[in-house]
Amino acid sequence: GIPVKLLGQGEGIGDLTGFTPHVFAAALVD
Repeated sequence: GIPVKLLGQGEGIGDLTGFTPHVFAAALVD
């Protein structure tokens, strides 16, 4: 899943809070 991929790259919960819905949607499409 995308969230696992992001966390796997060393992203923390605090970093993920900077993500906006359209950015997350773009990540899903990509």
